[in-house]
Amino acid sequence: MGQRVATADFVKCVCIILMVLFHLVCIEEAYPYAKAVVYTFHMPVFLFLSGLFANMGKPASVFGRYILWIFIPYAVMEAAYTGMSAVLPVRGGVESLSPAVILHNVFLRPMGPYWYLHTLVVALLACYLCSVACRRLPTVLFLIVFSLCLGLLSYIGLLSADSALYFALGVAANRFSMSFDTFFRPAAWAFVPLVILCCFPENLDRFSIAGAAIVYFAVCSMLWVYRFIPIRIKTVMHFIGRNTLPILLFSPIFTMASKAFLPLFGFDPTLITFACVAVPFAVGGSLFIAWAMDKTRFSVIFFGKPRSISAYSTQLD
Repeated sequence: MGQRVATADFVKCVCIILMVLFHLVCIEEAYPYAKAVVYTFHMPVFLFLSGLFANMGKPASVFGRYILWIFIPYAVMEAAYTGMSAVLPVRGGVESLSPAVILHNVFLRPMGPYWYLHTLVVALLACYLCSVACRRLPTVLFLIVFSLCLGLLSYIGLLSADSALYFALGVAANRFSMSFDTFFRPAAWAFVPLVILCCFPENLDRFSIAGAAIVYFAVCSMLWVYRFIPIRIKTVMHFIGRNTLPILLFSPIFTMASKAFLPLFGFDPTLITFACVAVPFAVGGSLFIAWAMDKTRFSVIFFGKPRSISAYSTQLD
């Protein structure tokens, strides 16, 4: 276990909140361009960080257990989401439900927000196998082999090309011993190219040089803002950033449930007041479920450990 990076937890907090915000259907429909901007950088940041903090030095048994306990909660929630999409008005839902459809979605084509966990499992497995096979090769040769492996996985459809790119960039930074705070530097000037790039729709493609620049400048801008946030707010944001997994897993329950009280905010056509209630509702509700699992020890069954909520800032899962 390594030391956590507070600034990385802050960035993860911002990105997971943006994910929840734009999973509110009314928000994404009301602000499609803002959604396009956010979608250009928020998940690439998670993928980059996953590669940057990937620990490939674990014994096979330890690594296998780590992957297993990402896959199990993912598979459960993906299967549940697939099932709900057959009976609820979920965008892109399945027309008919069967075991074959569920298995297809879990192993090959996840739907909903759970694609990230599927990508993470596939990319981590590929990285570990390449690390074992290429342990005697120089870093550059390992990265070439690993990139070719990700390219093959992208070609057969198990990964998207952009997801493979950002995970590979994170792994490359890791292999060249670049820390998060070395790679991303807080800079007020980063807002200028960020805003300029985001003004042109053709730049909102994360699998492009302009898209990669947006990712970089977005993080540098966040880190500059981080300096001015009060300590108490930082503490809360660090906590959220340490616990993005349960938010990713359970927030769809609450983003769908929030539709029930949307009519109460008819007085605000901007939907800002609705978002200010719905986002904490989804984040808090997700963390509450994880906390309840910890208290009832159901986390041992679902997450493979007695505590799913990380309350400490000194450990990196």
